[in-house]
Amino acid sequence: EQLAASSDLFLKAALAFFGDDADKAFAASNAGAYEKGQRLARIVSQRRSLLILDGLEPLQYAPTSTAFPPGQLKDQGVAKLLKDLAINNQGLCIITTRYSLPDLNAFAGKTVREEKLTRLSRNHGVDLLQKLGAHGSERRNIPLKDGDPDSEKVNEFEKLVEDVKGHALTLTILGE
Repeated sequence: EQLAASSDLFLKAALAFFGDDADKAFAASNAGAYEKGQRLARIVSQRRSLLILDGLEPLQYAPTSTAFPPGQLKDQGVAKLLKDLAINNQGLCIITTRYSLPDLNAFAGKTVREEKLTRLSRNHGVDLLQKLGAHGSERRNIPLKDGDPDSEKVNEFEKLVEDVKGHALTLTILGE
């Protein structure tokens, strides 16, 4: 909440990637994020393309926000981009975020589909860590609950999976 996240660099790079010379010049201009998001949506929606926006949370209000609806986009550029793509898009836009996007509720069930991803199970998390080459003991001698010697005994892999609540990205980062 305290850091000011912005889509400026993303919009500039995406306009340069998807657009022509005029779009690249526009990307470098002093135009606002709203206008850049609008232009990017127009360009992207004109052809079949795949746009993946991973980790949108810094551009959203946190679930603890009292001033704005939790999950609402703070960034006008990305908000305009996503709304315009929801209205008209020949391709696919995939967004990952831990928070729901109320900005897109009007399009739910039509052009927007929300999938809630659950945590990895303990077995799947262990499997992921091992496939990534993580090293650890498989001996079940660690209490699952810290400070509780009577708690279920798990191995190092299982303990790590439970400590990060089965979060796949965290496990991937730690396993590499």
